[in-house]
Amino acid sequence: MIPLKLYIPTTSLNFNNILSSESISPSSFYVHRKFGYDRFYKVESNNLDNTIILYDKYPVFSIDDSKLENYPVVFEIDSQDTNVEILEFQGVYLTHQTIYLNPFNTKIIFRNSEERNIVLAKAFPMIDTKLIPLYQGQLVVLSDEIKTFNWCPINVDDSSDYDNIAVSYDITVNKLKGMLYGYLLGANESSSKEIVALKKMVKELRNVLSAILASPDRRATSFQQQRLDNLYACINQTFYTLSGVESRINEIITQKIECYKASTFEEILKGEGLYQEWFEKQVSQLSLRYYQITPFLSYQPTDKVLELDRYIDNIERMIQTYDVKTKLDISKLPIIQNRHVVEVPEQKEFLPVLFNGYMDEVWNGTEFLSSRYEFAKVGGKLFKESSGDKWNNSPARTYINSLLKNLNEYTEFDINSTDSDILKSFAAFCQKGESDIDKLRDYLILNGISDFRIAFALWGLVFGFAEMPKTLTNELFEDQDESYLSVCYKSIHKQLHAIELQGTLDRTRKEEKPMGVLQGIKKIGRKVVESLSGKSVEQKQEADSPIAQGQPERKVAPIPEELKVMFESEAFKKLSLQAQLYFKTESLKLYTGNIDNAYIEALKKLEYPKSPRGWKQNWKDARKVLTQRQKKNQIELQDFDLFMYDRLSISDKISRKYPHETKFILSLECLKDIPNKAVERLIEAFGFAATEKNKDEHIKYFTSICINEGRGYRSDGSKVTNKGLFGIYTEELNKKLKSEIEKRYNEYK
Repeated sequence: MIPLKLYIPTTSLNFNNILSSESISPSSFYVHRKFGYDRFYKVESNNLDNTIILYDKYPVFSIDDSKLENYPVVFEIDSQDTNVEILEFQGVYLTHQTIYLNPFNTKIIFRNSEERNIVLAKAFPMIDTKLIPLYQGQLVVLSDEIKTFNWCPINVDDSSDYDNIAVSYDITVNKLKGMLYGYLLGANESSSKEIVALKKMVKELRNVLSAILASPDRRATSFQQQRLDNLYACINQTFYTLSGVESRINEIITQKIECYKASTFEEILKGEGLYQEWFEKQVSQLSLRYYQITPFLSYQPTDKVLELDRYIDNIERMIQTYDVKTKLDISKLPIIQNRHVVEVPEQKEFLPVLFNGYMDEVWNGTEFLSSRYEFAKVGGKLFKESSGDKWNNSPARTYINSLLKNLNEYTEFDINSTDSDILKSFAAFCQKGESDIDKLRDYLILNGISDFRIAFALWGLVFGFAEMPKTLTNELFEDQDESYLSVCYKSIHKQLHAIELQGTLDRTRKEEKPMGVLQGIKKIGRKVVESLSGKSVEQKQEADSPIAQGQPERKVAPIPEELKVMFESEAFKKLSLQAQLYFKTESLKLYTGNIDNAYIEALKKLEYPKSPRGWKQNWKDARKVLTQRQKKNQIELQDFDLFMYDRLSISDKISRKYPHETKFILSLECLKDIPNKAVERLIEAFGFAATEKNKDEHIKYFTSICINEGRGYRSDGSKVTNKGLFGIYTEELNKKLKSEIEKRYNEYK
């Protein structure tokens, strides 16, 4: 009899692999399946090529690897929630098939919290390791509750060859799982036509304004001015329409037209409770005008870009307030039977035919990217067969032929020359389907296509679930509505594996989360202060404060010489007059004649929200003052560095934290024309990735971080805000940088 709980030993080197596909396969499968990772690291306790070894208890084993951070990890599964054949052999259990995991009955067991935190820290930058949010509650540390035994070598014969039927099954599951999640996520990301139109116009607005700011005289041409006028008019009108005020006013006028004869328009709105909202919409319209851009036309190049980013971000935030997403009813998901799509509720009957047409394992991401034209030809044939005798005179024939010519000969093609959502989505995917799904999303928006379901489903079908990035899945897997997430997951799992999962989803970590870098620094700083003073930080701050020392609060006074460096800096001069007045007045009020920790702590609390970046630069200048004044007291200076680490400029942080990496990265020839901020971020990423002891792993980890941020995303999947590598770190730069680092890596070491 097969035990309920079984344990699969493996290594932390496979963690990202497993958490991208949500499965564990025999080692040989990974070379043949043509999706996800193509290698699976074996351990002594699970060392066969074509077979997985499972145990009825947790096997205690070690890994002897001095080159890599390589730790034992054991997966606990529920044998009743898997439909693979498991055989018993001399006290162990064997299977020649892939074991599919689920967060309801799987535990991922680490030997201790330190190893778990290291593995998670290295996993977060990997964009395809998307399932960590789902498995948070299952990432456990070995405890007395888990039965163990000391593993020792056993003699188990491997199967003579891998199971090619099982590999084909895995390919199909990966495609279907990608299609289902693609359809679901596409539905949940879809917006109204008005919202998509706004996003499209804002992208064009950014392009026009960027061109103006980049021109020598920084003035709009007559054509640019005309285009800006049209864009602003359309954007403002769309906002006004979305607000619903106009339609509500017209409805009220129709209903109460007699009452309006005796009232002013404003009084009517007040009586109906609409005046304030209507008034605010007029103000918001006035804020979207070209004159808002003109004040920073004379700024330095980097400042102009920054101000434009702020301006566009503000408009995008306004759009976000109206972009109310609707979650897909799970009953509307495509329906699968016998590994084929049999129905897509509320869609045309042809859609299952289109999806099934690409179920063949030959259509994976690699093949698609190398032969878009052939892919489109297959689709064209499917459209033709479904149309029958009507094909020759149908608009679909003209549309498909035009698409094929565009893909083969790069001729002009109007994607919106049809009203069919299926045709438009198919064409969009054929043209702009990439491993980076964000490019497909942007292309849909650019062409006013507001329904992402079909295009995203095609992407999932071709590239597969294992390749799906966390930037797409985070919205679902991090959803606070655990009931909806649970229903979605169980429904998809049942369709794929014919298993009805029971229980509730537990996403609560059992122990404290790993400490972040900044929190660690502040904790160290706290310990330094407390050990040197014998007091808590709060007690020391209170003892050092002017009030505790009996000193009165100072009023505004002439600027002392030691403070002038702050107020004469270029960063300070770029602040608005109101911001300058605020910081100067408040800083002088706090000054008691001595630059000590109490003064620094008080300055930290000053905040003028309209110019945070300018004030951040002043901290660099403030540190110069502190250095001059406290040369005799290095303890105070160390304390300041620890507590103000996050207030310093990034260049100061990097040069002090990564001196060797700074020297090495700055010496690379391929980076000579890269902006300073991007180079600084590369240094930081290279230093962060240096936790990898092996050269290849170090470079792989480093380039993975950079590629993600080049696409606009942080390691955790959220969008970047510092713009350091966004749009700069391209595939071309990655190839050059990787090549040069590999050649010169010994110089760094």
